[in-house]
Amino acid sequence: MPTVSRSSPSEVAPPTPVRGAAPQPPACGPVLEPGTTLYFLHIPKTAGTSYRTYLEDHFDADVICPHLVVEELLPRPRAELDGYRLISGHHGWFLPGMLRAEPTLVTVLRDPVARSLSHFYHQRNTPGDWLHEIVRDWTFEQYVTSPIGMSELANCLVRHRALDRVQEDYW
Repeated sequence: MPTVSRSSPSEVAPPTPVRGAAPQPPACGPVLEPGTTLYFLHIPKTAGTSYRTYLEDHFDADVICPHLVVEELLPRPRAELDGYRLISGHHGWFLPGMLRAEPTLVTVLRDPVARSLSHFYHQRNTPGDWLHEIVRDWTFEQYVTSPIGMSELANCLVRHRALDRVQEDYW
């Protein structure tokens, strides 16, 4: 697959046809202006890990930020962050304020009911999840009507996109 690197042109070349292969759709990878950073704001349970992997296949490894959670990202110096062309993670809307140039932002949204079901089943079935011991024997109805479930699910898509409180707490 074509890649985008710090010094390469921003064009993505179409794939080379393979004899006997099915026709390929046009290339739809990220096309960025030189020096632009792509910020993938990952909202949990929206196929974000799959999309992040897809994006990483289109960038050279040395320009991909390895810090996927905000606790790892916050202590990084601004000069380091400015060197990345792809930043992915649960970093919220405050990330653009950490960079010298405005990044191109992409995210994946999911039907809220389907995302809520996925979130619940993840917490119920994943022993390492912080709520697993509490919700492992619950039904979805018990979860969504409990204070815990309501706080986990209430306006989740907006809260993950905003996450602007973190900047005030750490910067």
